[in-house]
Amino acid sequence: MYKFRDCNNPEHAQLYTAAKDAYLQISKQEDMYWRQRVKKHWLHDGNLNTRYFHNMASVRRRKNLLVQLKHNDGKWVGWDNGLKNLTITFYTNLFSSNQGSMHEILEMDRMQNHGQSNEKVYECSNYGGPKCLHPWKIYSDNAMISLETMHYLKLKTQRKKGYVALRQHLFHTYFLRTTPCTFLRQRLVNLQKSDLYFSQNTLKDIKIAIKHALGVKEIATSSKYLGLPSIVGRKKKDIFQYVLDKVWKKMQRWKQKYFFRAGKEILLKTVVQAIPNYVMMLFLVPTRTCDSIEKAMNGFWWRGKGGDPRGMRCMAWKGLCKRKEDGGLVFREVQDFNLAMLAKTAWSLLTRPEALVSRIYKARYFPTGDFLSVTVGNNPSYVWRSLCVGLQVLQGGCVRRIGDGRTIKIFHTPWLPSDQLQVIQSVSNNGIEEMVVSELICEETRTWREVKPETIFNAQEIELIQKIPLSST
Repeated sequence: MYKFRDCNNPEHAQLYTAAKDAYLQISKQEDMYWRQRVKKHWLHDGNLNTRYFHNMASVRRRKNLLVQLKHNDGKWVGWDNGLKNLTITFYTNLFSSNQGSMHEILEMDRMQNHGQSNEKVYECSNYGGPKCLHPWKIYSDNAMISLETMHYLKLKTQRKKGYVALRQHLFHTYFLRTTPCTFLRQRLVNLQKSDLYFSQNTLKDIKIAIKHALGVKEIATSSKYLGLPSIVGRKKKDIFQYVLDKVWKKMQRWKQKYFFRAGKEILLKTVVQAIPNYVMMLFLVPTRTCDSIEKAMNGFWWRGKGGDPRGMRCMAWKGLCKRKEDGGLVFREVQDFNLAMLAKTAWSLLTRPEALVSRIYKARYFPTGDFLSVTVGNNPSYVWRSLCVGLQVLQGGCVRRIGDGRTIKIFHTPWLPSDQLQVIQSVSNNGIEEMVVSELICEETRTWREVKPETIFNAQEIELIQKIPLSST
């Protein structure tokens, strides 16, 4: 273009016009390319002195701030005490290399037996996940056992004999044997991350002696174990405030961002609603905390353009929690979801009576009874109180499955397969209240005995009993 721009030759003028048109077409395509890849508001407001530009710049500045780093000796170093020198030294050592020997590298490649290596690799089993990660039930069981132990020590105020609990944090260490590629794994107790908790009747001198002997600090009242509060007192709203703070903190990061409705729905369902799941599996979160979480999500959903909190709220949160067929968006009601999670944990204890945590709860709260007919008991822990609330949900629809029927009582036990009628409603006499279901089964033919309607049951109950299938063994 510059070559033919000042020429008077008609041919050069035509070449100049063609080159100019091609240049404008390429510029237009490039502009369209970047328009398709730019953010929603940045093209119009990003380079202007607008509120949007200042908000985005402020958020970026807060995220990219480096305050302090930890030195190798465990001390935190800030800008006022040598953070600049620490950073320079770290990257200098990182990007400096020693003079390696190419001969040693080639010798290692020659010594390798590819046949043996392939054989060892093919022997590995195909696990569904990393071997070091255990199922969730193990962590939930450990948390329940720990919280129940802490509650027992908290109530221990009398007698001269005190108790102490050590919460251990284990880590793996590996020792190299003489055989190549063979390791010996050993577990050690990390005393720096472990805690001690004493019962209230433990003498102060004994506490000091144990702490000095082990080098372990005493647990604080507000500490957490496996991400859960160790001690739950009366001020439950303050104890579970950290759950609400996590929700607020997560949505505060999105405050300056701009989403469509679909993006907000995905963030609320996949991120925000998943934050309290872990706590709700073991604790009954206070109603005020659940309402505050719903209020925060509702405010984020109806927030106006540009992050304006005064957006028009066209529907209450309960309406948004309905099914899409009923005009909702299938959001969760936090309190109802909490009850469902507690019922799931109670079902896990009911179906695993051989587990350690199930045996501990049975010895503590119902040594001679049954889990479905258990009560709260005396001085229960808050975990057990919460599980009893979830158990009430199970009792509303849980029915005993008939095997041999020797442990199921006929009366006062849900065993009829019906949504409307699960417990025998007929009036029982004093002599038959302790009867079990096995007395209604013929052991030889494995069928139900014929019972006259006027003896014990009414006609509807007899019809439901006859529908229950019996196994042949």
